[in-house]
Amino acid sequence: MGLFGFGKVECPVDPDSREWIEANMKWFAEEFGDSRLKAPVILPVDEFFPFGLDGTEATAHRMFAHVCGFMEVNPDDVHLEFAEHDEPLTTRTLEYNWSSDAPAGTYEDNVYTKITISRAHLDNALGFVATAAHELGHFLLLGQDRLDADEPDHEPLTDLLTVYFGLGIFGANASLVERQYEGAIGMAGWGYSRTGYLDFPMWGYAHAVLAHARGEDKPPWAAHLRPDVRALFKRGMKYIQQGG
Repeated sequence: MGLFGFGKVECPVDPDSREWIEANMKWFAEEFGDSRLKAPVILPVDEFFPFGLDGTEATAHRMFAHVCGFMEVNPDDVHLEFAEHDEPLTTRTLEYNWSSDAPAGTYEDNVYTKITISRAHLDNALGFVATAAHELGHFLLLGQDRLDADEPDHEPLTDLLTVYFGLGIFGANASLVERQYEGAIGMAGWGYSRTGYLDFPMWGYAHAVLAHARGEDKPPWAAHLRPDVRALFKRGMKYIQQGG
């Protein structure tokens, strides 16, 4: 205990989650090499995305190919389709789930590799990039035989992979979307949608581990994390810097 009664900062995640994040980030480095750690973290700014989405499939295909480049996947190796929220899914589908909506995206590896993204994201760049990165993570882990689909943690592991490839800010920021609305006769309300498989503390600590692996103490890219995740990221950084 310090002079003023302040002890060490506690890790924002429990011990099991901490070990899981650290071990798998190390595994990613072994599987994919450390070149990604030397590349820029991808940010939702014009420097990385010089064009946006306009609600058309043509622009979405262009954006998907752009994300493929960040994830080091040849866009010719995957087939992109779009679906409505209420379209049925095949039994070989892996869903990128929303808690209060239909899946934002799916990954299928049958005769050929198919990724399906909800049409609701055709004009939502944040959700589109987060979903595309997650589904491409499935391709890197499952499609390239690095992981078996029966692995119980393959979904959160796929989210974690997007952090390693520098696209985790999109998944973290899209993991909870708040909405305010106004209805008839003056009624108003608030709602939210969740997506992904990591909670805020895990997103925060995963990015702290990423920064540590990159040799960064106060990375400017952390300013782009949503405030609640950024606070957990800072706590994770202090934990690591104190010898955690």
